[in-house]
Amino acid sequence: RVPRQTSPGPCLRDLPIAMAANEPAFSCRVFNGTPEHLGAYDVWIEMAGGCSTGTPGMPPGVWTGVTRGGTERLRLSKDGVLWEGFQGETIQVVNGGEYRLTVDNSCPPLTQDEVKEGNRLIFDMVEGALPLHDGGPPVPAPTARPYGDADQTPDPIWRAVVTSLGRDGSNDKVVDKVKKMLCDATCQLGRTTWNSWYDDHPRRPKVQSDPAAALEALHSGQYAVTVYHRALDRFPGGNADIVIAKQTYTPDAADGPGIMRVVQFRNWDGSSSLSSEPTMHEEAAGTFPAVIEALRALLTESPRRDTAVTILDPAIADSDEYDTKWSSIEVLLEGIDGSLLARLHQRAVLSRDALPEGATGSEGLYGKEASDREQAVLDAVEASLQMGTSVEHWSEELSSGPAWSGPTRDLDWHGYIMPIYLS
Repeated sequence: RVPRQTSPGPCLRDLPIAMAANEPAFSCRVFNGTPEHLGAYDVWIEMAGGCSTGTPGMPPGVWTGVTRGGTERLRLSKDGVLWEGFQGETIQVVNGGEYRLTVDNSCPPLTQDEVKEGNRLIFDMVEGALPLHDGGPPVPAPTARPYGDADQTPDPIWRAVVTSLGRDGSNDKVVDKVKKMLCDATCQLGRTTWNSWYDDHPRRPKVQSDPAAALEALHSGQYAVTVYHRALDRFPGGNADIVIAKQTYTPDAADGPGIMRVVQFRNWDGSSSLSSEPTMHEEAAGTFPAVIEALRALLTESPRRDTAVTILDPAIADSDEYDTKWSSIEVLLEGIDGSLLARLHQRAVLSRDALPEGATGSEGLYGKEASDREQAVLDAVEASLQMGTSVEHWSEELSSGPAWSGPTRDLDWHGYIMPIYLS
């Protein structure tokens, strides 16, 4: 069809794209007519021969000129907007044509509040605060499916999330678009620091006030110790490699080796999986009593029951390196009633650039350097669990062990999900 030719004024931005020698020039213009609060949008330029290139963001209220030899199509890279007067995200263009972006009223872009609430629901389900199955939030029955292949229909959890946001969770197209918008928003936040997420987490347990309770629990054998290893802001080689490994030790009432249960979450470049049931780590259960003795010595010597220590990861300059330390190692001593009796948490700072102005790293970013007793606990944890670095942990040799080869559920959520706790 012939595009509308009227325009509100001259082109305010030009995007000259490199052309091959003797390639005929091609130009068109795009006007972003979406509201200003939605920000800029990217458009992909698809040339003859199958090549494509992305444009910088096109700001609202501005005409953007595109000049490229052999241009055939323009494709949107965002949901919630559409080409005015056209169907679909990709349109055929003509030399000298003018094209407009407008809001998709059938499924407009998510507001910041919707993004926040949608992410909260996803985190609640991954972390176990809401059921990760059809018995969770209300799930509407699907209406007519626009996708012919049943395998392409959305996960029921996405229907629940979309419905909770006040949108039509029975419409496959709406569900799919909201899912993409939420995942895209999560990806944009993926490289931000996780520390504030941890500090403000609604399920981060508080240590109970009785200072004697921790030693009493260790003496009576009425306790459990949970260790979290987290790789959160790690993008080795440029791909997200997010890992949350939870190992929980409970002692044997008859002074046996005890039991070590393992669950894990992994997100590799946006593809997530979660343990569907715990596995047993028998080897670690046999060596973990050394951790208990190190904890007992620490709690006997120090009155502190909630300790944070910080290390500076010396091996890396940024989050794209491979051989990094764990972002977080958290040791939790719990009573049999689930109350938190003591905590030792080590955070790793990726580089000196992440430290506050004037800090050297020796005093720690969120806490002091580990004392000898605190370091003895962390060393005993590593000796027992043998987690190595986050990359070493997922090597073929270690990840193929029985403790880490249990059944998992693949999650239909493509985004940089970073849960903090697991159920």
